[in-house]
Amino acid sequence: MSEIVISKKINLTEDPNNISPLYVNKLFMGNEPNNELVQYYVVPTASMQEDKQSKVVLSDYDELSWGNKRRRLTARKISNLGIKTFPTYGAIGFFTYKYGERSMILCPVNNNHTKFIAPTISMKNTGTQLEFTITCPDTITYYCYRIIIRQGDFAVEYITYDLKLTVPIPDVKGNYEIFCIGYINEGEAISYDSNVLDLTITTGQESFAPKAEIAYYTKEQVDAMFGQIGDLLDKLNGVVI
Repeated sequence: MSEIVISKKINLTEDPNNISPLYVNKLFMGNEPNNELVQYYVVPTASMQEDKQSKVVLSDYDELSWGNKRRRLTARKISNLGIKTFPTYGAIGFFTYKYGERSMILCPVNNNHTKFIAPTISMKNTGTQLEFTITCPDTITYYCYRIIIRQGDFAVEYITYDLKLTVPIPDVKGNYEIFCIGYINEGEAISYDSNVLDLTITTGQESFAPKAEIAYYTKEQVDAMFGQIGDLLDKLNGVVI
């Protein structure tokens, strides 16, 4: 059996071309089927998921040239992150949105679905309304846009065919994330998620529960109503009005 000699070792978290170990607490590595080596981590200052990736030469993992690309998992803020890599299949991501309690699984992280460059969105808060301005990428024009105003598992969404849209401020207090997605008028082609805006509402409802209690009739009350109608019909039987 031939002896394997390792000529060079590299500490990925101390590589000057890489992220600093003081900047990222947890670093996940994913070796993709197309021979990309991808780092997944959370930016602590913004709680956003980021990644760096590098094409590698088989059996040669030294002097890697890392580059930033789009967020593969999500552009939104997350509170937990985990990556598991399976041979010939790639990375599977596990994460939880910061303002929600539902865990998400992306399987695989790098799929073959075609998406396009994301638009960017800006916002002006007038105190009673939100004024949005969408900017298209230079290389593509979208047919319409979906703006998502999300707090945890609840969201208010708007579809607009224009690059400007004014909507009322949400009436539930809390922290919101706002982003948009562009749609092409052909098939199911969409963009990646846009940049994410933060919105904090300090006045309004405490939750997304109905604004007023809804009164429901019991079965006994409904039966009594039909009984009264039946009595009335019996009295009217044969009476010409």
